[in-house]
Amino acid sequence: MITGYAQNRLLDMALKLFNEMPQRNLVSWNAVIVGFAQSGNGEEALQSFRQMQLANVRADSKTFSSILQVCAGLGLWELCIRVRRFMRM
Repeated sequence: MITGYAQNRLLDMALKLFNEMPQRNLVSWNAVIVGFAQSGNGEEALQSFRQMQLANVRADSKTFSSILQVCAGLGLWELCIRVRRFMRM
């Protein structure tokens, strides 16, 4: 449902549902991050990515792809490089 809301640019609803989840997994984190990234809310995507890391959820290729697109779109080249290095770990 989070993905559906995000794809229809109903990010408030997607985030509300996400925040109400008792447990979050990689799929739910990706739905929020990708939703923010695709709707042009790069800062929110990065914030969600940082929260995901703090929650000790391992990112996958979908997560990294979205975050790299956000970094490039915002001109955050050093962050792109750090994310790329982190991907190799």
